[in-house]
Amino acid sequence: MQARASLCHKMEVKLLEIKKQKNIREVTVTDFDGPDLVIERLHEMGFHKGCVLKILGVAPFQGPLLIEINTTVLALRDEESQCLLIQI
Repeated sequence: MQARASLCHKMEVKLLEIKKQKNIREVTVTDFDGPDLVIERLHEMGFHKGCVLKILGVAPFQGPLLIEINTTVLALRDEESQCLLIQI
């Protein structure tokens, strides 16, 4: 798992990497990393640096990651989750 530690001792990882962890409920978006088209799609869905995401779970059969951003519930595919860097 690729991670960067900040001065606050918090971890920065890709959102996809926390898919199997059930104890993480809230994360903050710190950056984007991936194809421009996917990042543009994420921006259109309301993702930006500093926004807080609530992790609701994973759809059955290792499906999309279910998250809440503001008051909207979204299912993010692995391709999209891979492009979001978050702080745990």
